[in-house]
Amino acid sequence: MAPGDLLSNTLFGNGGDVLPWPPMRNDPRDIDDKFLVRDELDLSSVSWHRLPGSPRDDRAGSALEYAFVTHSDTTTYAVLRQGAGSDGAVLVFTPSEWDAFLLGVRDGEFDRRN
Repeated sequence: MAPGDLLSNTLFGNGGDVLPWPPMRNDPRDIDDKFLVRDELDLSSVSWHRLPGSPRDDRAGSALEYAFVTHSDTTTYAVLRQGAGSDGAVLVFTPSEWDAFLLGVRDGEFDRRN
């Protein structure tokens, strides 16, 4: 098999026709790679910190807060939420994802361009 054969047979079929994307499944594990970890993190005793520049009086719950939570597997995850006491979504990041994010911030990757 030549190096390009697998790609051409997989994506384009035998006759070169583009194959449709596989159907979407509703299994949360296909969408959220931290599906099992998120439910096991104990956020009830976490010490949340506001990002610098967040409003002190945040009645609207718009301030972004972060914390570090150690999982039972001894991995410390970074978690983010919007607003104090929020019952909304909590984003979970692995140590390598958090490091990559911080490197991008320091490198100006997220700076607004005028």
